Amino acid sequence: MLLAPPGTIETQLGIPRPGMSCCYDRLMSEAEFRFYEELNDHLPPGRRKRSFVHQFSGRTPVAELILALGVPLLEVELILVNGDSVAGDFLVSDGDRVSVYPVFEAFDITPLVRLRPGPLRRIRFVVDEDLSRLGRLLHCHGFDTVCFEDNRESGAHTATREGRIVLTRKASRLQEHGVTHGLLVRAGDPQEQLDEVMQRLHLIGGRTDARGS
Repeated sequence: MLLAPPGTIETQLGIPRPGMSCCYDRLMSEAEFRFYEELNDHLPPGRRKRSFVHQFSGRTPVAELILALGVPLLEVELILVNGDSVAGDFLVSDGDRVSVYPVFEAFDITPLVRLRPGPLRRIRFVVDEDLSRLGRLLHCHGFDTVCFEDNRESGAHTATREGRIVLTRKASRLQEHGVTHGLLVRAGDPQEQLDEVMQRLHLIGGRTDARGS
């Protein structure tokens, strides 16, 4: 009876032999990621506000990798890979450097934006039912604001039809079909919520300019 050389059967069956782990590691690609500002809130502490390496299989769409890392795409405005702006379907390769930025509603970065049509030049909001007090504060500050409960149609449809930014505390709301601009509000107190929205959308001290016409 002929005996197969050691390791031959394991190799044919795809079973790694001792000492072969390094070969299998090479099948995985690695990219360096860096998330900015409030996008870090979705990351574990060890990955916040710093670059880190993420492993993935083959060439993978950058949007898929961002979601896999726990960051909602609706809060992402700009993705740079090796310094170039890319769309969500860009295939990330081994050794790429990926920088991910949050929304910039107050600034026109249209030449760079690839994930959505561009910033809303007139800032208008639709807020979730449990953010009604925030909605009233925004209205008092001169912003056109409606509440989900004020509309018979869905808030997502209102946001799409009227070009409004969805403000919610429910991550699932940002995944509704048709929603292109939205923020997940983290603060619990209405005044703190107002401050958060103003800061994250860069509206402080420039509300009139940010709203446009």
